[in-house]
Amino acid sequence: EFKSKLAKQLRLDLRPGQRFLTLYFDPLVVPPWYQPATNWKGDEKFYLYARQMLLPNSNVAEAVPHANGYEGAETKEFKGLFGDAHALCSQNRKRKLPPNDLPMFRFCQVTATDLIVTQSFDRPAKVGGTAPDNQELDKRYFTGQSNDKQDNVRIYRPCKTRLRCQFASALKVLPSIEDCRRELASLKATWFDERDGAVLMSQDQSALLSEALRERLSQESFDAAQFEAQVESDKLDVLTIATKAPNAALLVLADQYYPGWRARVDGKAVRILRANVFSRAVEVPAGAHTVTFSYEPESLFWGFCLAATALLATAMLYCLSWFWQRRLSKR
Repeated sequence: EFKSKLAKQLRLDLRPGQRFLTLYFDPLVVPPWYQPATNWKGDEKFYLYARQMLLPNSNVAEAVPHANGYEGAETKEFKGLFGDAHALCSQNRKRKLPPNDLPMFRFCQVTATDLIVTQSFDRPAKVGGTAPDNQELDKRYFTGQSNDKQDNVRIYRPCKTRLRCQFASALKVLPSIEDCRRELASLKATWFDERDGAVLMSQDQSALLSEALRERLSQESFDAAQFEAQVESDKLDVLTIATKAPNAALLVLADQYYPGWRARVDGKAVRILRANVFSRAVEVPAGAHTVTFSYEPESLFWGFCLAATALLATAMLYCLSWFWQRRLSKR
C-alpha cells in the first residue's frame, strides 16, 4: 500500500509467494534526504511499518501482524530467533559485540526470506550534518541487489535461499527448542548451513516421528531433488501443498507453529510437529499426496457453540413469553 519508491521496487523484485525482511529503521515513506528533526517522534505511519516485520502466518489474523499477550507468548520462539540474530547483526546500532550477520542469514533461511532491505546511509551526527554510509550486510551471506542513496535504500538477497515448503534432507535432534535456537544463533555451528533442507528438532518432537524416518534422517542425507513440494493454493486460513516422495519423508513449512492450525494428508488428519524452532512439519508417506494446512481454532468452535446456545435460549424465551401472553389473554 505504500507509494514510496522502495515499495514500488519491492513490488517489482518480489515474485508471488516470496517474502521480504526489513532491517530498515525509519518509515518506508521517507524524504529524499533524511535529516532527523529534533522533535522527531513515531507517528501512525511509522508504527504501521514497524508492525510489518516479517511474521509469516502466525495465525489467520493477517490484519494484526503484531501481537502481545497470549499471541505474543505463542510466537515468542519466532521473535526470540529474530532477536538473537538481530543482537549481532551489522544493522543493530545498539549491539555490544562485533557485528556478525551469520545468525541473520540463518534466520532468513528458516523463514524462507528472499529480499532484505536496509538503509544506505546512517543518521548524521547532528542535524544538517553529513550522513555517513551505513555498514553493509556481510557479502559472504548477502548479495547486494541495489543501492539507492537518494531514497536511502539498499536491497539484498541471501546468497542461499530456501523454499517456503520443502522436504527435510537431514535431521539433527537436540534436547530442547531452546537448544535448537542457540544452535541457529551460534557463530560456530555450520551443520545447518552446509545442508539444504537440514532441520533441527527437539527430542520431544522427534520422538513423534516414525522410527524408520527418524533414523534415516538422523544418519544420512538424501538427494532432495527426488522430492517435490509445490504450493497449489495459499489463502489466509487454508494452504494446500502438492507433494511427491519416493519414500516417507518430513515436509517442513516455513510458517509459524501456532495453536489452531490443523494438517491433513489426503483428507486424513495428521500431527503438526515443530521444526527449526518455530516452523510446522508433518510426516508424509511415500507417493503423491495433497497436504492441507487449515486454521480451525477451538475458540471458533466454542464461539459457534455459545452463539447457538444463546440463539436457542432466546428462541425458547420467546416461545414461553408468547405462550404466557396467550394464556393471560384467554383469562
